[in-house]
Amino acid sequence: MRLGLIFAALCVLTVAAGPHGESRGFGDDLDWWNDLDGAIAEMKAQGKPGFVLIHKSWCGACKHLKKSFENGASSPIRNEAENFVMVNLQDDEEPKSPEFSPNGAGYIPRGVFVNSKGEVQPDIVNKFGNSNYPYFYSDSNQIFKMLGFARGIFNDNSEKEL
Repeated sequence: MRLGLIFAALCVLTVAAGPHGESRGFGDDLDWWNDLDGAIAEMKAQGKPGFVLIHKSWCGACKHLKKSFENGASSPIRNEAENFVMVNLQDDEEPKSPEFSPNGAGYIPRGVFVNSKGEVQPDIVNKFGNSNYPYFYSDSNQIFKMLGFARGIFNDNSEKEL
């Protein structure tokens, strides 16, 4: 009985954590990183841009965003996410560097795009949300659409320095 409980607990942990980090409810089928330095090293090694989602476990808006990932909502995101290193930073993992709070954006949840050199791209903002909070994401569909939009920008600029 005890062995069965341990096995069940390990299965649950395996589903919630990808090869690089935990989803924390933001799409268990996505390959999230929870370590910014490791993720930036991966961006550089793979030549891929990144998307950094910053959120707090106690935040109501963050919980609302997380809920929008339920019932398979991350499935469309998965295809776009393959073009990015996806970074999921919670609570104390929030970067202290001001680049990750473009224009002083301290609200959460917020998402920022990073080029393959690990540099934040403050001009890539959520075109599908509230223009007063350009890095705020209220649902998974906005993230899906912005991944596609940003992919186009990064592809268009692949021969230029970003």
